[in-house]
Amino acid sequence: MTKAKLVAYLAEHADISRRESFEMLNGLRDIAVAELSAGRDFTLPGIGKLSVVERKARRGRNVQTGEPIEIPARNVVRCRISRPFQDDCCS
Repeated sequence: MTKAKLVAYLAEHADISRRESFEMLNGLRDIAVAELSAGRDFTLPGIGKLSVVERKARRGRNVQTGEPIEIPARNVVRCRISRPFQDDCCS
C-alpha cells in the first residue's frame, strides 16, 4: 500500500479530510523518530514495538574482490511485531 492510498483509507474510515489524515500520519512518524532518537522505544499498540539497537563492528568481505573489510558499529531500528497482529494477518 502506498502512502497516498494509506492517507485516503484513513481519511475515509476516520471521516476526516485527506489533509488531516496526511498530517496525522506525518505526526505519527515524527513522534516515532523523536522517541527513538531519545533512546526510548516506540510502541504502536496492537501492531508492534520499534526500538534502537547497536549493531557491533564486524569483519566482512568485499564481494567483488574477496578482500576482508571492517564494517563499523552502528545503530539500527528493530521492529517486534505483536502476537495478536501476527495471529490476525499470518494465520
